[in-house]
This record gives sequence, structure tokens and C-alpha cells, in this order.
Amino acid sequence: MKIGNILFLLPFIFFISLPFRTEASDKDIELSITKGVYLIDSGLPEEAIEILKKALDLAPSNIRLLQTLGIACSRAGRFSEAMEYLSQVLKAEPENCRAAYEFGAVLLELGRTEEGEQYFRMVAERCPDETLKEAAYSYIEGLTRSRAEAEKKLYLNFITGIQYDSNVILEPEEPFIKRPEKADWRSVLFIDAGINLLQNNDLNIRAGYMFYQSIHKSLNDFNIHQHSASLRLAREFNNRFMASLLYNLQYSLVGGELYSVVNTVSPEIEIPTFSNMTTSIFYKHEFRRFFDSRTFPVNSLRSGDLDATGISEKIEFMKESDLVIGYSIENDRTETEYLDSLTHRISALFKKRIESWHLYLRVEYLYRVYKETEPGFSEKRKEGRQEYSLNIVKDLSRYFSIYGSEIYISNNANISSYDYSRNITGLFLVVKL
Repeated sequence: MKIGNILFLLPFIFFISLPFRTEASDKDIELSITKGVYLIDSGLPEEAIEILKKALDLAPSNIRLLQTLGIACSRAGRFSEAMEYLSQVLKAEPENCRAAYEFGAVLLELGRTEEGEQYFRMVAERCPDETLKEAAYSYIEGLTRSRAEAEKKLYLNFITGIQYDSNVILEPEEPFIKRPEKADWRSVLFIDAGINLLQNNDLNIRAGYMFYQSIHKSLNDFNIHQHSASLRLAREFNNRFMASLLYNLQYSLVGGELYSVVNTVSPEIEIPTFSNMTTSIFYKHEFRRFFDSRTFPVNSLRSGDLDATGISEKIEFMKESDLVIGYSIENDRTETEYLDSLTHRISALFKKRIESWHLYLRVEYLYRVYKETEPGFSEKRKEGRQEYSLNIVKDLSRYFSIYGSEIYISNNANISSYDYSRNITGLFLVVKL
């Protein structure tokens, strides 16, 4: 009888306890969503995904959970997963503004610009949330501006400013100038112009011209006057990779005397490896001719060829943030054997945009070994050079920007006379036409 009574009461026990178990489960789901939002806002989307996926096993149709998980995947760069979760939300709630906004952002990351813009327009036109509407309008304006820039056949930029150089050296590897450090101020003018000769969906041909002029306060022998002309051909192949070929001619005068003429040919291939990563492989060949002058009496000994091969990886790991890591090996052949060298170069560039502010932080290290011993020394020259640079740019309007820059260089060689350090501080105005 006791066993029978227990069996009889089991269904009632189950149904009585069911509401309480459901209520506890709902609380767990809400707690998981709260934790997920906190981790996303803290820049830890992967940890948020782990928690939210466990909760999704308990409530696979919870709209808020699906939406939060979609946002977490988007922030983590897992755009295909983000599309899957956000599309489920939009299927159930077509007017969900936040899901539409996030879905549009994911489409942009995947290169589906036109589709993404449609979702932003839907948010801008229908959404009652003013914050979301403003953010959507910002995206639409950016896309419109990008299209205008891409369609613009001619561009012209002016950069002018001043720099303070704690150790004026024309080129860090210059082996013929052994003198005490000299600091100086200089004014700088830089002109960058270009024209699209041909542009369609697959092929772009652009010609460019750059002019650079520096005028020192005291060290006039180091004033630089430089012209550069370039032609770049780029073609995209079925959205799988892009190939380009660049030719550049550079003509330089230093202290009013001819210093160098350099011809450069550089092919490059860019391959999207993941949704947020692009690999670039390049080769560069330079035909370099240097000329003797009063300040550089044996400059012509550096004439020759340079071959460089390198690879870089661009990672888009946060909104408006890029990290580019690169490595190259360079073989410098000159008319003088003891100036021939082999160089390994490693660099990292971090770029971040916050509204009208832009941050550029760059770190580079190179290790150079000269192949023969220089006359007057007992060993081959070896050196390691570190370079750190920081640029902070503020857009004042569509046509004007200002930026400050700081560069620090430290060169350490096994021959102490080639050791040096250098600080360059600058302030510039940019005019974009």
C-alpha cells in the first residue's frame, strides 16, 4: 500500500514542483544574460559566449538570450555565428531594432555593404530609440562618405607643420657622417595628390604624386626637397584575393644638391584568411643611385640594388580597431662590398578610431648585419635598431585635421661610434580636398 500510494502521488508531486523549477530556470537565464552583457561591455566576448551558450541549452528559443549571444559573437569576430543567432531573433521579431542594428554591423564586417546599409536605414527610419537611430545614421554617413571617396577621381592633400629633432641624421644607416649630435627645429610641407585613371568592380589604376620639403632653422645642409611619382595597378579576383603592382620614382635633393634617384617595383597579394584577418605577401626591388655632394662626399658608394620580401597580417579584432604585424628580410647590394648588408625587420602597428579621434601606435625592430669589414675596423658591423612612434589625429571637419606625433629611435651597434638615440616631436595641420 505504501508503494502504491507513492506511485499514485508522483504525478501530483511533479506537476506541483514544475512551476517552481521553471521559475528557477528563468532566473538562471536572466542571470546568464546579465553576466553576458557585463562581459561584453568589459571587452571579454569569448567568456560571455561560453556562459550564454550554456544558458541556450536550457532555453533555445529565448529571444533576449539569442540576441545577446549574437552580439557577443559579433564582438569576438565570429561573424558567421553572430548572423545565425541574430537572424533567428529577426525571424521571430522583424521590428527588433537592436537585432537589426547588430545584424547590419555584421554584414558590413563580412563585406556585404549594401545589405548592411539597408538594415541601418530600417533602424534609422523606424526605431524609437534615439541612441540606436543616431548610431545607425553615423554608419550611413560613413558609408556615403566612403562611396564618395572611392568614386572621387582626383584627390589632393596638404600637410604642414613643425618638428623638433634631437639628433638630425638624414638616414639612420648613413655610414659616412660621424659627428656630435645636433638638435634643430624644422618646418615641413607635404603634398599628396592622386588620380584614378581607371576604376571598375575588379580593376583600379591610380597615378600619384608626392612632394616633400623640409627647412631647418640652423642645419640648412640637411634641408630635403623631394618628388615622388607612382603608378599602382590593383585587381580583385572573385573576392578571394587582391593582386597589385606598384611602380615609384623618387628624386631627392639635400642642401640644394642632388642626393638620390630611386626606382621601386613592388608586387603584392592580399588574401582574406578569416572573417577578420587579411594576409599580405609582398616583394620589393629598388634600383638606387646616390650622388656625391659637399655634405656627402662619398655618397655614391651606396649606389646599388635592394631586394625585400615580406609578409604581414592585418587583424580587425574590435570595432574601429586594427592590428598589423609584419616581417621582412632585406638584401642590400652596393658598389662597395663592406656596405652590403642583410636586414631582418619586425613591426607592429595598432590603429584605433574613436569618433573623430584616431590613434596610431607603431613599434619596429630591425637587426642588420654587414657582410664585410669596413676599413679602419677589426670586425664586421652589426646593429639592432628600435623605433617607437605615436600619432594622435583629431578630425576638425571633413576637410581639416590636426595631429601630433612622437618618434623615438635607439640604435645599438657592436661598433660604438654607430650608437645613437633620437627623438622627433611634431605638430601638423592636414587639409584634405
